Amino acid sequence: MGSPLPHRVTTHLRAEVLGETVTAGEVVAVAVSHLPTGLGPAVEGTANRNE
Repeated sequence: MGSPLPHRVTTHLRAEVLGETVTAGEVVAVAVSHLPTGLGPAVEGTANRNE
């Protein structure tokens, strides 16, 4: 048996496994590689522009 992979990256509610990694840096790389193109920066507030 190989070395264990302690980190599993999944979609919301664990619907789909995106990858299994050994390091936290690899977790970030897997997550970032699945972000939609054209995604802007995180900002304070809500998605409702009327608030």
